[in-house]
Amino acid sequence: MLRNIKFAWYRIVFHCRILCSCQNVSRLFIVS
Repeated sequence: MLRNIKFAWYRIVFHCRILCSCQNVSRLFIVS
């Protein structure tokens, strides 16, 4: 049970990081 929650949390954090990095890249392209 606890392991599943931990895994789901890591997945959420991982997706958030990817989304944030993608937004930063697109923002850089828009600026330049």
